[in-house]
Amino acid sequence: MFQTIGALALTVLMLSQWVSGDLELSELRAGKVPVCIRKDYIFYLEFFEGLLWFHIDIRRWSAEVKKGCKRDFALVEDLIGKPIYALIREDDIKLARFAKSFGWSEKCQISLLDGSKAYIYANA
Repeated sequence: MFQTIGALALTVLMLSQWVSGDLELSELRAGKVPVCIRKDYIFYLEFFEGLLWFHIDIRRWSAEVKKGCKRDFALVEDLIGKPIYALIREDDIKLARFAKSFGWSEKCQISLLDGSKAYIYANA
């Protein structure tokens, strides 16, 4: 538990320095870091290839959970103030609908190493 809180505090500090311009993008570490932990879902951010990538684990879904997700994600977007990206496999229709319902848009299509297709979505 302490490691997660410590890593989260470090990530929040680094992200705030990045947003303020006091930290270069290359100084952020790669790896999935939880930035919003709720009973029904967890948001993660990952710095990879110079971009911030969004991940989410959803334990339970309902209209109420969606409302909480939207509220929490709006706060994350506001705090970061930079584009956030997500990779969505072509066959993951639910995740694509989820992204679109948050106002995300498809930016490009890519081929994955296993030959399947995926889309890159972004919030900006």
